[in-house]
Amino acid sequence: MPSFSGSEVISQLPSEPTIVWPTDHHDRQISVAKMIDHRVTHVGGGHDDPIDHARGGKILDLVNLGCIDKKLHRGSPPARVADLRGHYRSGPSSASLMTDLFGAVRTVAVMLPMPFDGPLDYAVPDGMHLSPGDFVAVEIGARKAVGIVWGDGEGQVEASRLKPVVLKLDVPAMQTRMRQFLDRAADYTMNPPGMMLRLATRVPDLGDPAKTRTLIYRGDGEPDRVTPARARVLEAVEAHEDGLSAADLAREADVSTGVIKGLVDHGALIRQEVAADAPYPPIRDHAIGTHLSSDQHTAAQTLRNSVALAKFSATLLYGVTGSGKTEVYLEAVAECIAQGKQALVLLPEVALTAGFLDRVEKRFGVRPAEWHHGVTGAERRRCWHGAANGAAQLVVGARSALFLPFRDLGLIVVDEEHDGSYKQQDGFRYSARDVAIKRAQLEDCLVLLGSATPSLESIHNAGLGRYHHHRLQARAGG
Repeated sequence: MPSFSGSEVISQLPSEPTIVWPTDHHDRQISVAKMIDHRVTHVGGGHDDPIDHARGGKILDLVNLGCIDKKLHRGSPPARVADLRGHYRSGPSSASLMTDLFGAVRTVAVMLPMPFDGPLDYAVPDGMHLSPGDFVAVEIGARKAVGIVWGDGEGQVEASRLKPVVLKLDVPAMQTRMRQFLDRAADYTMNPPGMMLRLATRVPDLGDPAKTRTLIYRGDGEPDRVTPARARVLEAVEAHEDGLSAADLAREADVSTGVIKGLVDHGALIRQEVAADAPYPPIRDHAIGTHLSSDQHTAAQTLRNSVALAKFSATLLYGVTGSGKTEVYLEAVAECIAQGKQALVLLPEVALTAGFLDRVEKRFGVRPAEWHHGVTGAERRRCWHGAANGAAQLVVGARSALFLPFRDLGLIVVDEEHDGSYKQQDGFRYSARDVAIKRAQLEDCLVLLGSATPSLESIHNAGLGRYHHHRLQARAGG
């Protein structure tokens, strides 16, 4: 059976997969039947054909079945996943496959981050135990990909023709609510569910084994003699309970690494392998702020009560510029964290400034997890895993942070909800504000929309009673 690493899988996926569907006036559609080789192909030319009407857009051609045949696109509907299965399934596999009590090969449906309208069936190798939400590595045609087990296989193709799952990845399983959210979001935005999954798995080295690093800690032993250099090392280690790397320790104590090695040999210091991604420090300050004005305090307490109910509701927080909306919704965040849940704050990309993050750090004593284009790949991986395992209690990010796989989401804040940047206009389109409301419904939590100039839709929904409504009419402190 072929083997491959997670980084090898991810490297073969396009960084910005985009589909541009034809928009001619003859109701012609590009069939997906030949779009099966996960590479980007450019097409263009005149305007007499549905393919030409794509006007040079990027089209994903997904399993190397050859070029796109224009005859397939004249009036034919897009192919469904079931129509594609026979094209890329290999013959009988020599791998030992898991069978049920009746001798039938067990199969699972695997959703792939590709523009299919549903998952594909794969056979389960003997000894591999898979459950819905598990991340797996699979082959599709001659390519390799990371997918998620969506459920049992549909059984529309003989098991002997199915390719086996190659590997179960050591990644936290995707929660049922998250998988339901991706399905609902795909239906709501009229996008293939696989492309919604692509948004939820855009993280470097997703399938790779967890990286580790070696840190130095204080041991139980004592050195045979204490020199000034050794004393400085022991003092530095005791001041850093979270450990230090050998290089950092040597630099802080102003000694050579030989001094550190000698203390390790005596048991005064110990080396320990830890995760390369530093853990997020816990947020412990949940008390309501004493700096709030009377109006702010009233709104904050109402929002805290809504969060504590752990039921879906939508609230519009409308306040003039400078009225202290941020301080108010941070109190809702504090209540969410006090309940043991995670909070997500969405902002337009231009609003994700160091000044805003400093305000959050001042309120909670620690910096939140960040998810936006300005963070490094290592930070994105750290944030993704922190959201999945619950270590990231508060995530502040741009619209794509909405697709992070939170373990237990208890609050979504959409700040500046009227901002046009929440609408993705290229590729597959969606409004992060509207999708945030859908996710809050599935998570059964509060979604808070904040703005000094609310959108007409939000004002209308508040007027109809669909949204709760709080208004801050005075500037804070004046």
